[in-house]
Amino acid sequence: MNVFFLVSIATFLTFFLGDFPGWFDSGQLALGIQTLGVTHAPGQPIYVLIGKVFALFPFGSIAFRTSLLSAFCCAGIALCISFLISTLLRNLQDCEKASLFKATFYLPSMFFLLHPSIGLQATRTEVYAFMLLLTLLNLVFLILAHQTQDARHYFSASFSLGLSLGVHPVMGLAFLPGFILMILCFQKSQRVRLFFQTTIWIGIGLMIYVYLPLRASTQPLLNWDDPVNFRRFFAFITAKDFQSSFHKVSQYSAASSAASIVQFLDTWTKLFSVPSMLLAFWGVVTLFYRGKRIVAGLLLLLLISSFSPWITLNFVLGNPDVHGYASPSLALLFVLASIGAINLFQRLPVRQEISYILGSLLCLSTLYKPISGGVATFAAHGGEDAEILSRYLDHAPQAGSIFVASDHWLFPLWYRSYIEGRRPDVKIVGEGLLPASWYRRQINKKYRYPFPSGDKWVEKAKFNSGEKEQFLGHEGQLNSLRDLFVEKCREQKKPDYFSIKKTVCGFIVWQWTEQMVQFGDIDHAIQLLEDSINTPRSQASCPKIRPIEIPYPLSRDYADPFLIEADRLESELMLTYLGCGHLGLASNLFAQKSQSLDVLLLYAALLWHHGNQQKAFEVLNLQMDLTRGKSGVLALAKATFFWMARHEDQAKKEIKIAKDILGKNDRGVLQLEKHLMDH
Repeated sequence: MNVFFLVSIATFLTFFLGDFPGWFDSGQLALGIQTLGVTHAPGQPIYVLIGKVFALFPFGSIAFRTSLLSAFCCAGIALCISFLISTLLRNLQDCEKASLFKATFYLPSMFFLLHPSIGLQATRTEVYAFMLLLTLLNLVFLILAHQTQDARHYFSASFSLGLSLGVHPVMGLAFLPGFILMILCFQKSQRVRLFFQTTIWIGIGLMIYVYLPLRASTQPLLNWDDPVNFRRFFAFITAKDFQSSFHKVSQYSAASSAASIVQFLDTWTKLFSVPSMLLAFWGVVTLFYRGKRIVAGLLLLLLISSFSPWITLNFVLGNPDVHGYASPSLALLFVLASIGAINLFQRLPVRQEISYILGSLLCLSTLYKPISGGVATFAAHGGEDAEILSRYLDHAPQAGSIFVASDHWLFPLWYRSYIEGRRPDVKIVGEGLLPASWYRRQINKKYRYPFPSGDKWVEKAKFNSGEKEQFLGHEGQLNSLRDLFVEKCREQKKPDYFSIKKTVCGFIVWQWTEQMVQFGDIDHAIQLLEDSINTPRSQASCPKIRPIEIPYPLSRDYADPFLIEADRLESELMLTYLGCGHLGLASNLFAQKSQSLDVLLLYAALLWHHGNQQKAFEVLNLQMDLTRGKSGVLALAKATFFWMARHEDQAKKEIKIAKDILGKNDRGVLQLEKHLMDH
């Protein structure tokens, strides 16, 4: 039955898999799996090796096969979820003979896969589904070890933990506190011995890292950081090169611990509804009531440790990788919520199987809003969009070269060149990786050209055929590909729940328009922005953008630079209109996009500049559905207008609100407070 369930779920998910690698690291991982290369830190050796087994399947493209691994992992995740719920509610052996229970055993976990954060990991080449499966296997083994007091289950959990640390150390370490708790709950006379034994098994799991220097010594096509000696190996597995560009602390959450927690709750009510959290709380109470206090403590401890990064780091829900970080917390919450919901119906005079069904449906109803968008998220892996962008390779000059902005655009082109065998004559270089010496060495060897050393060597490089092309530029054949890309972004009939495709599409379009403005092609930049946000073309002409002064910071000034928010293009177009002097177009854009905070703030500044202060205040007081961080930005804008209007008492009230959210050291808050003190 379990095998049939695994195959059925994986087969269902194959209908959503793409034939080309999707967003961000998918292209790199697919390339690394196919070539058995060394992928970005920490190398993910076990993921690459198991992925290679799937890459050997005789059907579909390489990207399809490597994504199939994620689909099978999600099927395994569903099986673990079902086992945990049924085991923690009652002994599985007591009800496994009931045919109705057999039919409903997998019901809760099937609902879990429909959550958009989980469904997103099921259909793309990424490590998060694999990592979540290892995490849940750890949990299953620990609970079995506690129930049976069999040390062999601890050894299995230890080995699985070691493997998970070789896939994603940050997520793996979040499981460590729960692991230590369960060892402390083992028989007192055997704890020390068990600790040393489990440490050995964790070390055995970590030995998979030996693959990295061995494989790097053969100089594979993908050889990130070239970890052939101990110094490079240690720097690689500790992600030393990633530290400066990993996740930046959110300015929204820098105010205080209380403000950080409020921001955290605001984010998680979108991921997991308030009623579902109440059911999860009741699930904890149920476990305590049934005498499973240690297991309840384990789940709570794991929840706290998995939540900790969300309080200190800035996570944009439009970033697909963020939902991979959320997946362990979501799985734990879902298990607890299902236990709580089913327990409510077990108190009624109905058969256990009926209570299982009704509880699962209750849990589903509380998560209806996010789950209703789950199927649309299955197709949000970005494979079709990345494939369109990589077609530029076919139009490159003969024996020419392409310079791309970052590794996110390098590897889709490498995939098309080295996996699909397209245009092997073209040299493809990632400018964002050029500061790394290991990458320069590989480029030197690969293209057999003695490049000068230094961060700026790309500016001096001259290939034999010469022309330097910008992948995200605006000339030549890319015009048609750009239009096709925007069309595909716009034609999505039902947006995914977290606007992931809109966010990533907006990020790419924003990069295009930035370059267009830099090259002086402002008219085309305006057209691209208008097309992207589905606004009628204005046929506006703008020879030069004049700088404009805004009396307060915008929401975009606080955003993570790695990935813009979904409504960034609206404010980008508004700024362009204002800079070009098209005030009428700016007013029309506000009428269409008044729910975009930055558009509203820019329009209010325009009104104030032209002496319409009352109307500017009315605009700032429009009802909007804002996150806590954006509410702080709005409060700062109101405080600025009150100060400019000499209403000091009202200005101080709004500054206090902004300070509580943005922090007392926020530059905008400090500047306005100084103005008030001077006045």
